[in-house]
Amino acid sequence: MQRSISILGHELERRGYEPIQPYAFYREIFPDGELDDEDALTPGKYTAIAVEITRQKKPNGQPLVRRHTVTDSLDKVDELLWSNDFCILSPISYAGKSRDSRNARNMYALVVELDNLIVRKDGQQEGLDRLIEQWSDRVHHIPRPTFVVASGNGLHLYYHLERPLPLFPNIVKELKAYKHELTEKIWNRHVTRSTGDAIQQESIFQGFRMVGSITKSGDRVTAYRTGEPVSLEYLNQFVHEQNRVTVEIVAESVYFAGDKPAQQGGGAQVMDRVTDRPAGGWPPYHEPELPRSDFAAMEDDDDVPF
Repeated sequence: MQRSISILGHELERRGYEPIQPYAFYREIFPDGELDDEDALTPGKYTAIAVEITRQKKPNGQPLVRRHTVTDSLDKVDELLWSNDFCILSPISYAGKSRDSRNARNMYALVVELDNLIVRKDGQQEGLDRLIEQWSDRVHHIPRPTFVVASGNGLHLYYHLERPLPLFPNIVKELKAYKHELTEKIWNRHVTRSTGDAIQQESIFQGFRMVGSITKSGDRVTAYRTGEPVSLEYLNQFVHEQNRVTVEIVAESVYFAGDKPAQQGGGAQVMDRVTDRPAGGWPPYHEPELPRSDFAAMEDDDDVPF
């Protein structure tokens, strides 16, 4: 697999950021033992789903799309990178083989896409420099991402979570509000030429070009380490209080095979921690009492380009 790096990839390397190979990148996103093994159907474990848009055509002229289950071995990642097809993968585990948002179980990283970075007439990557400055300890305008992925003409900022978040409907609602405000902060006039109505607000379930796969221009998507895994307490510093994720899962988040969260007294310990500990300790954990329509309102992943 030949490695051809985009201009933004070269610029990140020139600024001293460490490149990380595709397998190592996804091993950090999905730690060893986190995803289920192939055909194991282990209670409380799930798998990721990759989408491959092939060069083959269906009778209607649309590209043939294949969905692949990514298990703990990550063998499917290596296989797809040799295909030279357009491949996407979200840092989320799912129950079953469908990327329907109702099947989403755990989020391992929050990702914000950034396009149309400012480039001066002399070729200086002014937008990239301002972006790096804004996550610096001196400016502290946006959170420092764990990884930055150069995907052709744009960037993907990966905030790798210290603990994966179970995607209960109430947490999904908070994550949507959080990502909306964070995206607006990142897409600012010092960094990108696309501001205001041109800002691309994306679903929290959005899939992104796989690290190591090809871009539209034929380059390889490359990843660079820019920081450490992040906590929700850290991320919450950068948005208004009403848009913070107020619930953090601090113990194992294990789902039973029946697709319902573990209840108090069940086989897994699940606890919520809120920003301010209530007097008398934490209340018992209960499955959110939200109507079915709340699940239906979650955006499905519409990132396949047709």
